[in-house]
Amino acid sequence: MEFLTKTECGAWLHERDIFSLPYGNPKPPGVSYLQFKLPPKREALGEFTYKIFSVWGIETNGLMAITEWHYDDEYEDDPTAALRQNHGEERDLREVPAMVFSSEEIELSADLAYLVIDRSWTAYWYLPNQTIALLWEGEIIDLWSPNPQVLASTQLILLEYDAPILHRRAGKPLWPDEQK
Repeated sequence: MEFLTKTECGAWLHERDIFSLPYGNPKPPGVSYLQFKLPPKREALGEFTYKIFSVWGIETNGLMAITEWHYDDEYEDDPTAALRQNHGEERDLREVPAMVFSSEEIELSADLAYLVIDRSWTAYWYLPNQTIALLWEGEIIDLWSPNPQVLASTQLILLEYDAPILHRRAGKPLWPDEQK
């Protein structure tokens, strides 16, 4: 795992030609979008998070950039401190809000996503396959991907966990019957 500053995060995204903030930017043709709520049964959230991260295509590495967080410095330590210390990182979340995960660290990245969701923080998850997820304040996830299979597989998991789809826009057909 590697920890990045905001500037380093921007460079990582630029090197891979990934939009840093998909809202308000023109999307390349063929990018599909899906917005959904998290499952109503919070006890299944850890398993759900691991499953969706698995289908999003963590084939080489991914970057999670935490953009909004809150904890009381006076009464509480940085909730990511143990993770940072375990990987030899001394800087805190304010200094290095982004983390690059290898494909072997999918479980660790899903655990961090669970922390982001559980604490109602906001974070972007970027993958080299151009898939981007925005985890909003523990309630909603926006997903952009040029790969229709990523969105189709995500929708199957959403059905399994009764997680409602709020909005969907196909850049390419998401289901075989939409190809007609």
